[in-house]
This record gives sequence, structure tokens and C-alpha cells, in this order.
Amino acid sequence: MSNESPVISIRNLSFSYGTAPVIENASLDVLQGQVTSFVGPNGGGKTTLLRLILGLEKPDSGCVEVFGCSPEQARSRIGYMPQHVRHDHLFPVTVLEVVMMGRMGAGRFGLGGRDRQKSLEALDKVGLADMAAKQYPTLSGGQRQRVLMARAIASSPELLLMDEPTSMIDAASQNTFTHMIEQIRGECGIVIVSHDLGFVSSIVDQVVLVNRSVRSCCVQNLDSQCFESLYGERLRVFEHGAAGEKEGAL
Repeated sequence: MSNESPVISIRNLSFSYGTAPVIENASLDVLQGQVTSFVGPNGGGKTTLLRLILGLEKPDSGCVEVFGCSPEQARSRIGYMPQHVRHDHLFPVTVLEVVMMGRMGAGRFGLGGRDRQKSLEALDKVGLADMAAKQYPTLSGGQRQRVLMARAIASSPELLLMDEPTSMIDAASQNTFTHMIEQIRGECGIVIVSHDLGFVSSIVDQVVLVNRSVRSCCVQNLDSQCFESLYGERLRVFEHGAAGEKEGAL
């Protein structure tokens, strides 16, 4: 475990949409070089927590600091991959142009050769270097998801936030994604929202159980009771690569 200051520091955070509480009295640290996953039921507050870290929502009480300052001040140092992106299927934009959007930081006017090179390198990391010239709308859902991964890492972020990055990709693409995370872990803090518990167990250092409350634990300490308390019902947890299921283990 690193002795560095946290990349993300959340203290006594509460947030509501109107009168409906979403996050209550949450405290959490994410360290540089650590891979953290937010896990929990739909509507439990995982995406809202990401939006609070990005400064897209304001807490009702408590505070969020990113790199020791406000989320708004830190935003240029963050790479973000949303779960879904709305786009006009008739708009003629190439894969490379979409990835280069990730190079458009605050105070920059126009993109140059270095931005193009960094974007091509990001596409190579997600296994799509040969599709740089293709029209983005013609790609499959899984391919578009990987392009969004490339866009998020093109700026060499110090913190990478990903919302359900594996939700639309097949097993082969998941392997590419896992390899990409292994390549960049240690270079930045990484936070991943995921429902794939097997994926979580294979790649992350810290799991944050989110269902209005927030509770952090190490992967080694996860068992079926953790998830039963989180989801409120008995669950079967599968081991990836095992011949069948094993209750109580990831």
C-alpha cells in the first residue's frame, strides 16, 4: 500500500436527488497506482459517486477532493469513460477523431501531430489501431466501447474513471481491456464501476460496496456474505476459469 496522499479523498459525503437520498455519510480514499471498483445494485449510487468525483454534481454535505483540490480544478487531470455516449449516426467522424477529442484539454486551441500520435498509441492499447480511419458510427457496440476507452486514456490521465466499461464487449475484448489496465496500472489511479464480480476479482486492489452507504474492502476479504448484505438477497458468485460455481468465493 502506498504512503502517498490519496488521489481521491471523500469525507462524510451525502447527496440527494430532491428528497431521495443517494449517498449517505460516505468516506473513501483511492491511492495512486491503485485499481478500485465500485460494486452495487442498480440505483445504489455508483454512477452518482463518479459524477461527484468529476464535479458534475455537488454534495449536500461533506467534501470530495481530487489531488488535494476541488474536482473542478482537477478535471484536466482526469480521464473519463461514460457507460453510454449519444451520437448522431449520420455524423461523419472517424475513430481517430473521436479518440483525439480526449486530447482537448483546458486552454488548448487545436490539435497537432503529438496529439495524433498519442491517440494512435491509445488505439493500439485497446487493439483498434487498424481501425483509426473507419467511421465511428459503423463500428459494433463493443468496438465503440473500446474507442471510448482509448479516448479516456489518450491524454495520459493521472486518474481514470470508467463507468461499466465491459458492459457491451465480448470475452475476447474483455481480455484486451484487462491487458490495457495491466499496462497502465501504477501510472494512475483507476476507478471502475462494474457488475462483473469475476472481472473485479481478477484485476482490482480495492472493492467499494455502494448501496447508499459506502464500504471499502480488499479483494481477498470478499465473500458471499459481503454481497448478500449489499444486495439484500442470497447470491451465487462464480469463479472465472473454474469448472463451475463456488459459493462464497470470487
